[in-house]
Amino acid sequence: MLRRLDGLYLRETCHVRTWAFLGAMLVLAGLFAAGGLSGGDTGIQVYNPIRLSVVDEDNSMISNAIIDQLGDIQTLDHVYVEPFDRARTRLEEGEILLLLHIPAGFYARARDPGETAGVEVWLNDRMPTEAMVFVRFLQNAADSVSVSKAALFAFEDEVAQLFPDAKTQRDESDAAAIAIILRLVARKSIVRIREAEPLDTGLFILSALTCLYTLQTTLLVLPLVRRERADGVYDRMRVRGMPWWKPALARILAGLVWLAAGNAPLFAVLLRAFPVVSPWPPVAAVLVLYVTGSLLVQAWAPVSTRDDTALLTAWAVLLGLLLLGGCIYPLRLLPSWLRSVSVLSPARWAFSALYDTYAGQQVSWALLWPPLLLAVPAGLATWLSWRRARWDL
Repeated sequence: MLRRLDGLYLRETCHVRTWAFLGAMLVLAGLFAAGGLSGGDTGIQVYNPIRLSVVDEDNSMISNAIIDQLGDIQTLDHVYVEPFDRARTRLEEGEILLLLHIPAGFYARARDPGETAGVEVWLNDRMPTEAMVFVRFLQNAADSVSVSKAALFAFEDEVAQLFPDAKTQRDESDAAAIAIILRLVARKSIVRIREAEPLDTGLFILSALTCLYTLQTTLLVLPLVRRERADGVYDRMRVRGMPWWKPALARILAGLVWLAAGNAPLFAVLLRAFPVVSPWPPVAAVLVLYVTGSLLVQAWAPVSTRDDTALLTAWAVLLGLLLLGGCIYPLRLLPSWLRSVSVLSPARWAFSALYDTYAGQQVSWALLWPPLLLAVPAGLATWLSWRRARWDL
């Protein structure tokens, strides 16, 4: 019975739209093959290289310390130390991301406990996202300086009696502060820069499209179930006492044929680019992603309405899984609350396995346990949907 159902569903899903899907996958694989997919550093990152300008009216060591602190940021191309007028011109022309203006007497005012010293930051309004990243960096730097300043003043109050006069105390404190600052700068300890590995845009697109087409294949079962309900086939199977898992498994196997035919060209490109990397962990992750998505669609199809909103709802759920999986927007750039719930999306684990494999890295089989566990509630939802349909008889 399972074989007959599988053959029936395979014939019903063989139509022009399915062949168009396979053609699109072939074209995609050809484009990546012609583009020379490789696991090396392609130089493509999330942001284009950016530039900053620093205006130091006193020409002090502060500007040099800032340049030294920013030197390890890969997305930063160059830091200009120049007059204010020239820096404003660069900012207005969109050549730099922001202008950091250190006014005259900044260091002297910073050493005065009763006076607050500040710097001016001029932002490029045409690059708001990148500008906010560096504003956060500067805020962290300001917090570090404030803590160091408070500690220095507290230390001066405690050791004041050890010096013969206030001038000697001031000179010794300045020398100690300069020595500490130079050591912190040398150790990169004023501001800790934690930078993730650069995101390869080509590999990101390839991995995301693989997950997209995998979940898109699951939509093939939606018209199957809706057609069965309209023709009475679905009800007859339930009246005969057929187990719920048999038609569900038959639909999964029928769609699996088209999934294998569509993704085979992409994995052929993978094997050609990385012959020493095992493709089986990402293949298994894609299979688990497909099974989970297919079960969710089959759980929705019997209880959905008869109009076109059923397809739109199913597609919206699948897009949500892709978003949580980092397939639409890089996971590291999502809000923290979305990253915390992204573990519930099987697309996250499939995408991670695909991206790491395309980058030439070995993927552990342990990565499959989370999506396998996520397939259990999807299967439970399919069973509950079948039970609810039986109650409607």
